[in-house]
Amino acid sequence: MKYYKTLLLSIFVFFSSNAFATERSWFDEPIKINKTYVTDAEAVILESLKQRGWEVKEKSATMVTAWLNDYKGYELVLEIKHDNAQISFKQLSYKKVGCESKSSSRCKASTKYSNKWRLYLRKNIAMNIHKRAMDHLLKNEKIRRTWLEELKTGNIEFKTKLARNLIDIEYFNEYALAEIVEQINANYQRNKLSSDEVQQYAFFCKVLARSKQEKHTELLTQVSQKAKSRKLRNYVKGYLTEMAES
Repeated sequence: MKYYKTLLLSIFVFFSSNAFATERSWFDEPIKINKTYVTDAEAVILESLKQRGWEVKEKSATMVTAWLNDYKGYELVLEIKHDNAQISFKQLSYKKVGCESKSSSRCKASTKYSNKWRLYLRKNIAMNIHKRAMDHLLKNEKIRRTWLEELKTGNIEFKTKLARNLIDIEYFNEYALAEIVEQINANYQRNKLSSDEVQQYAFFCKVLARSKQEKHTELLTQVSQKAKSRKLRNYVKGYLTEMAES
């Protein structure tokens, strides 16, 4: 059990760090996978490409050629290979679209864009793999019960951090959402929420909003209108606006 709790925590720590913004070498690093929870690596890749706005140029049993076609005036092509152990990346081409200038400097494509786009795609693939790892772990009733008990009884700092991490990795587990709904219902109309508690319940509401599940709209609307804390009401009004615009 201790191993599983450590793994759950490590997943969240991994995605709550700032490493994605600073470690540019990451785009060429293969992503290790475990076939226990990643049963179809190609499906993970295709899902991530769609989420990031990439197209599939070619596809084989062990490779996907990914194409970012005329995005902000650039074309980027990646070769993404996969097997039971890892997903690896190789840039095939990167250029300005439609540049016919004889000056090589004018047609040179700045790598600051390609680096960022490759980084975000790699992050998305890693995130989708970790969601599958979480799903696999939480199928175990004892692990799930322990995790939910920590969500229920943890201190304000722990609950706030957990909510932020759920948002960061876009992991909206039904059991976690149910517990979050219960805690919001029990507390949002309390007369005196501390500033830290306001932050906690604001992030809880943000989790519900980011899940984009219509069934949570009624509760969020109630919080935005009836919470005793004006600051909490304003936070949730903003989340409802984001939901309506997404």
